[in-house]
Amino acid sequence: MRFRKSIKIAPGLKINLSKSGVSTTIGAKGLSANIGDRGAYLNTGIPGTGVSARHKIAGGDGSKSGDQAVGMDQIVAEAAAMGNPSQPIPGVDKPRSKITAYLLLLFLGLVGGHKFYLKKYGMGFLYIVTMGLFSIGCIADLFTLGRQVDAFNAALEKESGDQTAPTLPESAELAP
Repeated sequence: MRFRKSIKIAPGLKINLSKSGVSTTIGAKGLSANIGDRGAYLNTGIPGTGVSARHKIAGGDGSKSGDQAVGMDQIVAEAAAMGNPSQPIPGVDKPRSKITAYLLLLFLGLVGGHKFYLKKYGMGFLYIVTMGLFSIGCIADLFTLGRQVDAFNAALEKESGDQTAPTLPESAELAP
């Protein structure tokens, strides 16, 4: 027999109970994070269509026994061990659009859509957990998002410039 119960604590925050353990879901339909004994998962989908995806982002050993509890410190440590994916990658990343960033802020601001767009994954996860830093972060981003996009694009351009091959000055003579 299967047992599963979700208890809504606040908008965007649920406690899930099942015979295998307790977990927490943060976010809304379409974009949420689930943290429990088996690790932390990012759930994305289009509500009402059946199209969804679930990706493990940290913690847990994957077993269903529930022996290993996942703490926030373990999730942060594993994320730090993955390197720094928030830096622009020349040749892969493209410059970001201010219009797209502001639209993401408007429609997905409370769950950090605009932060993920700018590859600020830590802030994006924080926005999911705190619903946009209790909406104060979203209000501040209304005034600073343009500069954030400019900074991302400048870093991308700088990284692209660092990747060019060195050239000799025109005055340098080559010996035969």
